[in-house]
Amino acid sequence: MRAKFVKLAGIVTFLCAANLSFASNANKAGDLFVLHAPKAFVSQINTNQYQITLTNPKAAYFTDRPARKTSLMPVVQFVDLWKGNRKNSFKNDNPNASIIGSIDLVNKTQMDHNYFVSISNPTYNSKTRTLNLVTEPIKGSMKLKTGNYSYMVLFIDNDCTATHFGPSCG
Repeated sequence: MRAKFVKLAGIVTFLCAANLSFASNANKAGDLFVLHAPKAFVSQINTNQYQITLTNPKAAYFTDRPARKTSLMPVVQFVDLWKGNRKNSFKNDNPNASIIGSIDLVNKTQMDHNYFVSISNPTYNSKTRTLNLVTEPIKGSMKLKTGNYSYMVLFIDNDCTATHFGPSCG
């Protein structure tokens, strides 16, 4: 299972390395974001909200055609997408995310999970290199499993809706 995440992270990193320009124009219409972390912890805040803590996260963005741009971006810049009163601020409209994670089980095995959530209230601690996100499952989606995760990837799109087949973005 870890090999799948390493392979996925490698593909994302390769795509992002194609254009290493600083992501100063991120969060225009059509931008998609990827967060990846080798470790994560999920805890339940209340009945329908969870906190995800990503350790040593990496952030990237890419655009759909016709622009087809991609770039790595500092995690603090990703968090800044919730600040201000810009038209496309995530503060005004929290984005949706598809999460793929591998939870660590008691018997030292792992189980892959996929969730569809909205994310909000990000905070980044540069000293501990941890990113905290508040998540809430989209109506009709599976609730998150709490615990330690080995590898977690979040695909973030502010233009997604839930269908009975899963997320529909774009």
